[in-house]
Amino acid sequence: RDVAGRIAAIGPDVTGFRVGDRVVGELPGGGLAASVVARAASLVAIPGGVSDETAAALPLAGGTAWQALEKAAVERGDRVLVLGAGGGVGLYVVRLAALRGAHVHALTRPDAMDVASAQGAAETGDRDQDLATWSPDAWDAIIVLGGDAPLPVLQRLLRDGGTIVSVSGGTGRVLGPLGRILHGAIRSNRRRRIRALAATAKPEVTERLLHLAADGQLRPHISATWPRSRAGAALRAMDAGGVTGKLVVTAE
Repeated sequence: RDVAGRIAAIGPDVTGFRVGDRVVGELPGGGLAASVVARAASLVAIPGGVSDETAAALPLAGGTAWQALEKAAVERGDRVLVLGAGGGVGLYVVRLAALRGAHVHALTRPDAMDVASAQGAAETGDRDQDLATWSPDAWDAIIVLGGDAPLPVLQRLLRDGGTIVSVSGGTGRVLGPLGRILHGAIRSNRRRRIRALAATAKPEVTERLLHLAADGQLRPHISATWPRSRAGAALRAMDAGGVTGKLVVTAE
């Protein structure tokens, strides 16, 4: 869905872009191709100094992280707990929260802890630890990107006025993500809110992420790049799990 490259042709009503411009955007699908057709409104110009690989790693995962932090209203001085911090979205949550001046505690796989620290996590920990043993009333925001920590346990960890944002949706056997969303809606209250996030493509957010990348404040962790001829292998690697950050498929 994330694509970056040079414009080869434009439609008759397109303004603001020219053939040869480097652009990036999030498409409905079909990005693993030699060329794609995209609506001009979904594309953003890539600033000088930002590579196509960096740009391509930003829109969906970075945009989801941005929207999660907005929904939680994270600001300077907040304490933020990130569950599932080692993936593409998780590392962006860590970095963007740190840029907002928050104190970030990242829970992830042991092999991803150093990367989370490099992205700005003040503390890291194993994602499999028992959160029921933690002290209550400690966090202003909890961003859930993986795992199935019970919502009552997470809600207990929030300070008054705090927010849980669930991006993963959970993996309930009966209702799947819907079950966790409904449970969150029932348990949410004014003192300790629970919000589900269904992120959408926002080119204006992609533009802000690109500016942060151009300024050197945001650098996606790209664990590997694959040639387009091996895109299937890249997808299988992602499906197998355990990927830290992003995978990028490049032109031949």
